[in-house]
Order: sequence, then C-alpha cells, then structure tokens
Amino acid sequence: MSQQHESSEEFWLWFQAHQADFNVLTDTSDPFWDEAVSRLKRLDQRLWFEVSGPDGSDREFVITAEGHAAAFPFVDAIVAAAPHIPGWRFISLKPPMGFDFVTTYENIRFDPRTTTVERDLSGGQDFPRSRPHPKDLSGTIWDEDKVAELYPKLAKKYDYNG
Repeated sequence: MSQQHESSEEFWLWFQAHQADFNVLTDTSDPFWDEAVSRLKRLDQRLWFEVSGPDGSDREFVITAEGHAAAFPFVDAIVAAAPHIPGWRFISLKPPMGFDFVTTYENIRFDPRTTTVERDLSGGQDFPRSRPHPKDLSGTIWDEDKVAELYPKLAKKYDYNG
C-alpha cells in the first residue's frame, strides 16, 4: 500500500509556483521532468504524468496511476482539486488513444498499428515486435497463470496432448 506524503493542495501550489517550467516542458529528457515526477510521487508512488506539447491550444497535464486500479479514485480526487490555470487542462487518468498515434519513449518508437506485444511465459517479460502491416496487429497477452488454468481445457477440447 502506497503512503501519501503530501496533500493535493501542496502539489497544486507547487505546480503553480513552477508554472513557467511546466510551460516549456516537452519531453522526459528535460531535468525538470524528473523533478516533477518526484514531486507527484510524493502524493503516491504509483502516480505518473504525461504532458502535451505546446501547440497553441491549452496544454494537457494527465495524471495516471499506471494501471493501478486501486489508485484511480485518488487520481480523480487530485485532478478535482486542481486550480484553474489559464492555458492548462488537467485530466484524470489517461484516456484511450485508439490506434491512430505514434509515440516515442526512451528512444523507442511505438506505433500500435504496426506493433504487437508477445510475452515470454518463462520470464514474464513483454517484448514489442514490429509487424509490417496494420492488419497483422495482435492484442492478446497470455498470463502464465491463465495459460496454466486454461491449458487442460484447451488440450482436451482440441485433443492435444503436447
């Protein structure tokens, strides 16, 4: 269980005090990015953020719980406590993006139209694999426990004795 070390109000006061830094923040290589992540994690270690680039419209600051469903209500509460800051929109949790985007994280390009994820069941790691055509997109990731649970049923159904 993550412990909260700072209040939402303190975080938003800090955000306002550093608004100039946020206004020019564009990617994870900026040293301020690490400072901002660290400050957000004072609220809860499961939190992360994303920020849209400056394109002339309001910037978006998305607070996410990186898939930790138990933290979703807390993220909602943090965003509900956000002050009105001209030029910024604060969003709770990352909205679905569909498949029409490309992103780069730590110099790894990800295009969901041409990338699948395969799981190594022996080690439990996910491996991105590029595929040449969007029609080849695959979205199934098997969990080792789920495979162990389903294998006997599937083996019997398809008369497979491996």
